[in-house]
Amino acid sequence: MKLTKTRVKTRNDSPTKRNSGGSQTDATVKAFLRELEHPLKAEIELARKLILGASSEICEGIKWNAPSFRTSDWFADVQLARSRR
Repeated sequence: MKLTKTRVKTRNDSPTKRNSGGSQTDATVKAFLRELEHPLKAEIELARKLILGASSEICEGIKWNAPSFRTSDWFADVQLARSRR
C-alpha cells in the first residue's frame, strides 16, 4: 500500500494568485472591495496594497466580513465598522 499526502481544503482556503509584488491576492477580496461603500475605501485599499507588498508570504481573504491577512495564521483584519457620532 502506497501512502500519499492529501491536502484538506478548509473553508478559509480560496483561489489565490501571485500579484506583481509576489504576495497572494484573492478574487473574493477584490469583488468584496469593488462592492464596498465606505467613507475610507481609498485608505482601506492603500493599506491592503501596503500589507500585501510587505512580504510574498502574505495572503488575503475575507474573515469577519472584511479583508483579512495571513501567513500561516491570520494576523490582521480590516475593521469596517463605522463609529456612531
